[in-house]
Amino acid sequence: MLRLDPVPIQFVDLPFSIQQAAAPDAPIERRLTVARAAMPLSPDDLLLSLCFLANDSSEAVAKSARESIDGLPWGVLASALPSVTHAGVLDHLAREHGRTHEGLWAMIAANRNAADVTVAWIASKGRGPVLEQIASNQMRFQRFPMIVEALYYNAETRMGTVSTVLENAVRLGIDLSQIPGYQEIVALGKPFGGAGGYSHGVECAAGRRAFDDRRAVLLAFSQVFNDGYQPPWSPLHSDFAMRQAQIIQHSRHALAQLINGRFKVGCG
Repeated sequence: MLRLDPVPIQFVDLPFSIQQAAAPDAPIERRLTVARAAMPLSPDDLLLSLCFLANDSSEAVAKSARESIDGLPWGVLASALPSVTHAGVLDHLAREHGRTHEGLWAMIAANRNAADVTVAWIASKGRGPVLEQIASNQMRFQRFPMIVEALYYNAETRMGTVSTVLENAVRLGIDLSQIPGYQEIVALGKPFGGAGGYSHGVECAAGRRAFDDRRAVLLAFSQVFNDGYQPPWSPLHSDFAMRQAQIIQHSRHALAQLINGRFKVGCG
């Protein structure tokens, strides 16, 4: 299980103009005024204040702050997000409100101020295009390899995306030996120049054909195990989710072994 701790927001991070009203020892009525978005604040300061108060010791204050965030029009939230610089705000929005506001995860993942652990958390919980977006940011996962792990263990990640990310990790020299099947993919790169890449192997006709064959197998596995596969047991069975996850996991191991066993073609 990946441990992806939240990014904190400290009291001293709040704008000085509202610290007195939002202080933990301030009267609850004053904290509620801020939590209900009843004070005139810029969008940035409003989001910072609401995300801070969403973890207030008073459940009434925390609940009001969360409801205020959920009640923000998407246009207001979307226009404010690109200018948010506090990593704790982006992290809180991703974890607590990403499922409420469609498109929020993608905007946070694209924000360079988002912490790497936040992007890894989105990679572990997200689905759809945002996973492809995260997988394409090699700078991020080279700096924080747990993003690759999060994509790997997320059953929503497409098989092709998993394979491509792992291959890129091999090329970048990232150590992910704790991931099942990773060593097979490292071994796959050796005939084409070692763990750092495929060197001249893909430059010759045989190597290029092997590379294309490997991609074709990858696509087939993606279609069968991530897109169109229908397990033979009923979803009503109590172990359906577990067995479905096992099928996806086993397919990834099988893919690595199949690639390593059938398509290691070098050039003379």
